[in-house]
Amino acid sequence: MATIKKGTAGVIKSISDLNTVVEKKSKSGTVYRGQKSAQYKLVPKIGRYESLKTLANLEKEERYMLNLFKRYSVPYLSFQPKNDFEWLALAQHHGLPTRLLDWTRNPLVAVFFAIEEDFDGDSALFLYTNSSHMVISDQKSPFALNTEVGKYVPDNFTDRIIAQNGLFTVHKDPLKEFDDSKNLEKYIIPSDYRKGLKRSLYKFGVHRASLFPDLDGLSKYIEYLRTDNH
Repeated sequence: MATIKKGTAGVIKSISDLNTVVEKKSKSGTVYRGQKSAQYKLVPKIGRYESLKTLANLEKEERYMLNLFKRYSVPYLSFQPKNDFEWLALAQHHGLPTRLLDWTRNPLVAVFFAIEEDFDGDSALFLYTNSSHMVISDQKSPFALNTEVGKYVPDNFTDRIIAQNGLFTVHKDPLKEFDDSKNLEKYIIPSDYRKGLKRSLYKFGVHRASLFPDLDGLSKYIEYLRTDNH
């Protein structure tokens, strides 16, 4: 049984608990992020690799990977991203390590991503309240931000971003844990309640097929419905 630990704001065991949190805590500009393990820090994926221990090495490798993505993704694209912010957003959605963290305006979606995969430990839901957004035209590039962390709302250029009501934070130093004590709250989802929450989300129409509107999402959804995972 999970208890409220230092650094956490509460425990979510049901959709009712989630609704209470959202009704009490959600304000203009509040966004949500779910993480499978409550032990994971809020660090962009590119910053989690032990082999990239300095900011210089990290940026060099991130730029190289993004250039490879630009070069080899062309046959699969139905549109052309306009700048490196859009390229990073697209790459992030397809699993490439970047300096972006995924967030959503929909708390149900955030909880789904926290509990979708099988996991024995507790999960976490983060609430981040900040009504300001970066003006991309004021930024030289995502690799040279004039702010430590900025909220980035991309054009709705992919079905996934639209379905997931997604947006991002962009981090000047992806090696540094995102820790904004004034605007960030963390809630624990106890391991014993993960499967029940997933069943509840299914009843609300929040599942792999609705959030990933493609054949991969449909296949995962059918697998969930018709196997022991349900």
